[in-house]
Amino acid sequence: ISDESKICLVGYSHSYHLIYAFWANKLGHRFIWARAKYPSDLSTEFFEQYYHTRNCTKFVIGVGQWSASKRGRGPYSLKQWR
Repeated sequence: ISDESKICLVGYSHSYHLIYAFWANKLGHRFIWARAKYPSDLSTEFFEQYYHTRNCTKFVIGVGQWSASKRGRGPYSLKQWR
């Protein structure tokens, strides 16, 4: 991975805390926080935007905790996950 390329952490609360930890350890310049709470927030356009505008070449995706909870929209059914 080049110095210009970034790793995008996709998610919300968990990803935010990971980004914070990377900055605290002077590694934050290599990571971007890509905010997304639900699987439905993700699309080809979402990833293309971060690839083209933020130079993200790798993505770590963690969007399961919000859709599994009763906060916000309510828990996703198995049918919605598929």
